[in-house]
Formats: sequence, structure tokens, C-alpha cells
Amino acid sequence: MYSNELYIKKLNFYLKNTIDNGLSIMYNWIDKKLYVFRKKGGEEMKIEAGVLKEVENEDIKNGSVVVPENVKHIGDSAFSKCDRDKVKHIELPKSLKTIGRCAFIGCKALETIEIPNGVREIGVDAFDDCKSLNTIEIPKSVVYIEDECFVGCTKLRRFVVNDNPCYITSRDGRCLIEKETQKAIGFAPKGLKEYKIPKGIKRLGGIFECDELESLEITSEVEEIPGGIFACDSLKSVKVPEKFVSTFRRDNGHLADDIEDAIALMRFKECYCMDRLARVRVVLTKDPKALSAELKEINDKLNKFDNDEKVAGKHTK
Repeated sequence: MYSNELYIKKLNFYLKNTIDNGLSIMYNWIDKKLYVFRKKGGEEMKIEAGVLKEVENEDIKNGSVVVPENVKHIGDSAFSKCDRDKVKHIELPKSLKTIGRCAFIGCKALETIEIPNGVREIGVDAFDDCKSLNTIEIPKSVVYIEDECFVGCTKLRRFVVNDNPCYITSRDGRCLIEKETQKAIGFAPKGLKEYKIPKGIKRLGGIFECDELESLEITSEVEEIPGGIFACDSLKSVKVPEKFVSTFRRDNGHLADDIEDAIALMRFKECYCMDRLARVRVVLTKDPKALSAELKEINDKLNKFDNDEKVAGKHTK
């Protein structure tokens, strides 16, 4: 039988030698032996009733996190307490059914993740700010994806949808579209300088966030543009159907009387500084000569603002 003194000495010895090696230690009181074993693929993650509650730094091995097969749900903000900048790959189990809100939010280094067939729901902001993802594949089992699920995925080049009854992609793979509502809920912007909303999209959802896009055209087929949908640092020109200007007038009860209001009516994110918004030129698809007096007034003010900015730029040089 071990004395307390001997046990403590041996325990301390093992603890000192296991800190940097990803090992675990256990003392069996029946056979009076110390057991040291290596942590395997998420065995000791915080899991309760099939829900992955929390991922810790110790769960990250060489840039990868392997979620064990007994997990059915990725909990809300499950990766929020680990060093997310070190997570480059996440392996999800075939047993998985749902991905919670903000599950992988802020995993900026995440390059690869495969959503297994069997997953049915993906929560809002699940992949928010996953800036290194290149491609997202949606399996046929998914029946519900919340808006703004892929906000901040600025390196995303395409969506791939495999025989899904609820979701499709545009022909270029840049837009993820909800079939029933014909709403675009995801946008893959990487490498685009200019873009025209594809045919088959009647509503815009989520947020169009991009670093490189300079010109965007919204076609007359689109019936709804929510508030705060565009977050594009480089955007200089937005081409929209005339119907949206008159619609916004009815919604707001008045026409814009200065450049800031004109830009705001085009539904840009309110959190962006007005000096940045003011650089965005809103171009109406209809010939300005044929516009009503009220719409022409808005267009004239935009042109005047452009000219004033050019003059100001010359004085600052």
C-alpha cells in the first residue's frame, strides 16, 4: 500500500512531466497504481448529453480540433474560449445534427471544415469572421440555415450544395440561395472587383461583406433589400433599380435632402463612418434625363458631392 508521502511524491513527478506532453493522469485506489494516458481526439472536451459545450486550448493539436463521435450538437459559442487563431482545421463527427449560434465565430485561421451529411440546422453567425475559409459545402441533409451565418468570410470563393432540397447556389457559386424564398443568404466575395446579382434572386439576406468589391449592380428582379446589408470597404458604385428609391421614400416618409441621407436610403450599415459612406456613388439604372424631378434632385446632389470631393482633393495635394 502506498503511503500518502510516496503517493504525493509520485503524483508530483508525473504532473511535472505531463504538462507539456498533452497527457492525463489517474490514480486507481483499488490497485493503488498511477495511470498516465494520452488525451485522444476530444475525449475530455466539455460534453454534456451529446452537446459540445466548450473547446479548450488543450483540444487543439497541431492546428486541428477533432470533435468525437458521440457529439450530436455543437453548442452556442463552443469555440469562443480557446485560442481560435490557432485553429486551422476542424473535424466534425458523422453523428452531428446541429451547429449552434456563433459556434465557430472568430476562428480567423480556419481553412478547412467539412459539414457532415446528417447536419440539419446551422445557427446564426456560426461561421462569422472565419476569414480563411475558401469553400463551404452544404450537404443534402441541411434544412435550415439562419441569416448572417457566413458574415465576414472574406476569403470565401464559392459555395457547393449537394442535392439539397432547400438550398441551391447561383451558377457562379458565389451566392447561397434559399429555394423557397429565393433569398440570397450567403455571399462568397473573394477576388471580385465588380458583381451583378444573378438571376433567380428576389431577396437579399445576410450581409454582403467584402474587402475588394468596388462595383455592385442590383437587378430589377430583386424585390427586397434589408437595412444594413452592405459592408464593403472598397465599394465605390452601387447600381440599383429606380423602384427602390421610390420605395425607400414611402418607407421613410421623405426624400433625402443631403448626401448622407441619400446614402443611408441605400441601406448601408449604420456603423460605418459617414465619410466612408459618402464616397459611395449611387447610380440609378434609369437615364437621369427621364427621372422625375425628385429623383433627379438626388442624382444631382450626388454629382455635386463628387465634384466637391475632387476639388477638395486638389487643395489637399
